[in-house]
Amino acid sequence: MKNEALNLIEKGFKIVPCDGKIPCIKNWTENPICSKEELDKRWTAQYDHDNILIVTGNGLLVIDCDIKLDKNINGLNSLNNFLNEKQIKLPQTLSATTGSGGKHFYFRTNSKNIKNRVNLFNLGGIDIRANKGGVVAPPSIHANGNPYTWDNSCDIALLPPELEDILIYYDEYKKENSKKDKSISSKENKTKEKKLKSGSFKESYRVTGVIYEGERNETLFRLGSLLKDLGLSDETIYETLKSENKLKCQPMLDNEEINLICTSIEKFTHEEFKTKGLCSIYDKKINPTAQAVYYYLWWRALFLKNNTVYVSQEEIGSAVGIKSMSVIRQATKILQDRELINKILVPNSNGGHSVYCYTIL
Repeated sequence: MKNEALNLIEKGFKIVPCDGKIPCIKNWTENPICSKEELDKRWTAQYDHDNILIVTGNGLLVIDCDIKLDKNINGLNSLNNFLNEKQIKLPQTLSATTGSGGKHFYFRTNSKNIKNRVNLFNLGGIDIRANKGGVVAPPSIHANGNPYTWDNSCDIALLPPELEDILIYYDEYKKENSKKDKSISSKENKTKEKKLKSGSFKESYRVTGVIYEGERNETLFRLGSLLKDLGLSDETIYETLKSENKLKCQPMLDNEEINLICTSIEKFTHEEFKTKGLCSIYDKKINPTAQAVYYYLWWRALFLKNNTVYVSQEEIGSAVGIKSMSVIRQATKILQDRELINKILVPNSNGGHSVYCYTIL
């Protein structure tokens, strides 16, 4: 196994010996083996029958897709569904098949702020190995006796910036978003829901694909509000939301949450709009693109429980379905000119998209 370890080092990987999946070296994330000289000195005969762990971080990230058919977990399907939902295409990159039949996809990243994640967004079977992490490398042997094998000899591709942004956003806003599925049912946010609802916004709203954790309450509330405006009965709205919850929400909300969402919808009327910004939008005095941008910022602010939102123009464009950044810049300028938002550029040391601080007035 020492020769295989040397091959990995010569390809630029940092490695440590491991017993199964357990590193054999103390402080292994800070003290991996990085050169032939270190390997000769530190890889003793006691490690010859051990596995090899590639240390991630410092520009290396691995998407770990687990497959456990007995537990109905298929990380590859979960990853494909997630990428399709977000309209992200992964480039061809170095990959490996694990001893259990899963996959490791290797990527380069410019961010130093992506952490290890287990069961990413509760999708089922997707882990992220980044800073202070690692993955077992071929030709190590799984506990079931099957070897890890390389799928190809591709160069390691750059992680798509859209996915990189999602992982950075997940890291930075995890604590603030941890309770946002419950926010619709709180007394404070019921008032905000009433302020944030708009006929023009709802007419263009569509529910497609899987509804992931963190989006479930917001999505079902918007759908139910649209159905309410179309004149459907409360009973029909309730049954529709239950059905969408069962078919699309991962994981499902319980019936009590559906009841609370329906209660919030029933109490809403358009006459309860009071804020300057939302009244202006509702009166259609602003072009549709600026309206969409404004509503996106409002909904982000709602679930962060703060009128200040940090987001890139690229993320806004992705959310409202507009690829041209000049159009997004023009839309935010209109909102600034109307004194509906403030916009300040935030210095970004990660090398990714520029992030702006938007304050809802």
